[in-house]
Amino acid sequence: MRVQIVALILAASILFSPLAAAGRAAPAAQDCVPGVPPGEWLGTFSQTYTASQSNIGGLNTNMTATSEAAGTLALQVTCEGLVSGTIDIPYTANWTITGLVNVSDGCSGHTVFSITEGSVILEGGLPLFVLTGTAQHTTNCSDEAPASETLTARMQATTAEGGLISSDLPFLGDVLKQQQMAELEAGGAAETSVTSYWELTHTDTHTVLGVTGRYEQYFLQGIPVTNTYTATVDWQDAAPGGVNFVLNGQEVAGAQSGGPDTWTASLPLEGLPAGVYPLQVTALNASGQASPVYTKVVAIVPMPAWGPGLGFVTLENDPTILYRGKALLPAAPLEYLVSLPAFLPLVGGDWGLKATQIQASIEATSAGGPESDFITGTGGLALGGNSFDLTISGNTQTTLAADALTFDSGQADLSLPPLAYTKQVGLLDLVPGVSAVYGQPVIGDLLQALNAILNVTGTIETQVTGKTDLGVENDAITVVAGEVRDDLKVELVANIGIDGVALAYVGGGGQGHLVLALHPETAVKECQVNLFFLAGYAVFNFFTGGTIAADEYNHAWQVAQCEPAALVYRPDKLAAPTGAASSLTLPARPASWQPEQAVVNPAVAGKTELTTLVQGAHPGAAPALAAGPQNRLAFAWVGEDAAQPRGAAFEVYLRLFDGVAWGETLRLTDDAAFDSAPAVAFDGQGRTLVAWVANPAGGLAEGAALDEAFVSRLEIAYAVVDPASGAGTSHGQL
Repeated sequence: MRVQIVALILAASILFSPLAAAGRAAPAAQDCVPGVPPGEWLGTFSQTYTASQSNIGGLNTNMTATSEAAGTLALQVTCEGLVSGTIDIPYTANWTITGLVNVSDGCSGHTVFSITEGSVILEGGLPLFVLTGTAQHTTNCSDEAPASETLTARMQATTAEGGLISSDLPFLGDVLKQQQMAELEAGGAAETSVTSYWELTHTDTHTVLGVTGRYEQYFLQGIPVTNTYTATVDWQDAAPGGVNFVLNGQEVAGAQSGGPDTWTASLPLEGLPAGVYPLQVTALNASGQASPVYTKVVAIVPMPAWGPGLGFVTLENDPTILYRGKALLPAAPLEYLVSLPAFLPLVGGDWGLKATQIQASIEATSAGGPESDFITGTGGLALGGNSFDLTISGNTQTTLAADALTFDSGQADLSLPPLAYTKQVGLLDLVPGVSAVYGQPVIGDLLQALNAILNVTGTIETQVTGKTDLGVENDAITVVAGEVRDDLKVELVANIGIDGVALAYVGGGGQGHLVLALHPETAVKECQVNLFFLAGYAVFNFFTGGTIAADEYNHAWQVAQCEPAALVYRPDKLAAPTGAASSLTLPARPASWQPEQAVVNPAVAGKTELTTLVQGAHPGAAPALAAGPQNRLAFAWVGEDAAQPRGAAFEVYLRLFDGVAWGETLRLTDDAAFDSAPAVAFDGQGRTLVAWVANPAGGLAEGAALDEAFVSRLEIAYAVVDPASGAGTSHGQL
């Protein structure tokens, strides 16, 4: 049994069958063997031989044996088909016996086969190598194995293309198996099998050294791109024939570009489904011999579900393609407004976002990896009938890989830097009830005149801040989180009137904020406005030291919550004020009233050089000052004569400054007429001119109402005064 096992191992290990030299048809002297160009051929081989037998000799003994050999081939072939070289074969053998006895053992060996006479011919159109030479053995598998022997091997190719020859037919141990395994097989039940593979590559053949694309390396499915591929060929001194490019079954003949070693072909990629495709490139010499196939991978990346709506276009950015699309968020510009009552000064009306849309640019590079792009947009803030442009900025990031285009992140900022602007308002805006007074005698005319000239400036400060996160929801790029906030501040201060006749005043301000949530839907998150205003008017307040007729309001508006196109508020806190008109009457002098006093020796006081000319003057004094030649000054005012009844007590007074000192008080009127609103000037001769409003019919009685009859008798009086003597040179009514 031991001899049989050793014979089996040797049968799987001995490398070459001793064959007589086979006859062959030698090629013509000037022709080479087709498909086997002369030069160096290098390769590898592997062969596995197995044998098994059951119930050997009827003794219920079983045996299995395996021999494995793997090595290298190095051959030199001439144009005439002569072959020389070496084959280097290390091998191992292992066997197992079970049954009556249980034995496992193994051995190894190494054989170097030097070819002394070899040839290659065509057999069935494919190369057949017939190799004879000396085999040098080193082994521990058998004591009887020869140290060297002459053997012949036949290597029949099953494929040959482009400088590569291969076969799956065994060429080791065929004859030895037949001769030395006969006894085992004759004894019955011996089963054997052989698997083998060898290949040879012509190292001296022309070769495609590499293939590069103008654009590398990942391409989005369905986007029009034509890529130009360039193959570099080493022709090994052979005459070039051509280069073929094959992609997904489409074959394109290359064209020379810059010389015989460089060939290009343009291949459209748009129609390829998503996947990885081999671009196979083969060079053919002038004899039609093909080089080994060079394979370059072309990756078509599936278009993500969120991609088609972005309108991707391509930008050339050698050696890559930039894919650029744009997402408009939302698809239609967003307009989301709350409404503040129109009667609110300065800020009444719409408040919120107006025509706002984020424009998110999406960019990916065919080179692969992350890529960033910018976010811009358009938008506006509506506030109190005004509109202000918002600034929208940010960035997006995507990653393109062989298997997917992913949207990684996006952030957008919506902002309006701190902005202060002014707004003009009239008396009607400041005192909502004033229009009810327009129909009253005297007062109405004065207030309408005041409303025509009144120009109050209010200051509104506002600032918008907002942040949004972009992501993918429902197969679309959209806003996945974010909010926008507007803060406002209002200030209003004014005190404007017709000198000595009518007055309007206003003061106040406040603050508020509006917060809009942008996800999952646009909605008011916070909205609050707190405003305080005090406004009013007065007419003919020169009659006394106080207001004779006035209408005013004082309200604090508190908006607790805002909703689109509506307002939730406390009715008792948020309401349009109304004013009730008052009659103009002349009250009696209060008990605390004191007559005014002229300052006898006026002197400069304080750092601002203030000079007091009259003490105790009432609000209706209507002082007037004029400058004349030689540093002279003239000062006129209305004073109240304590010796006269109040309705007839208002007189016009004058003081002159000669350039050095102020003179005594000069009384220009001394009658029962109603005198008011003086004006003073110098004429071309240096004389002092004073004009005023007078009612020669006399004033009003205490408690009497101002009426049309009184106003209709008003006249303008004047006086001309000599500055040297202080005496009036002329006077009259105009």
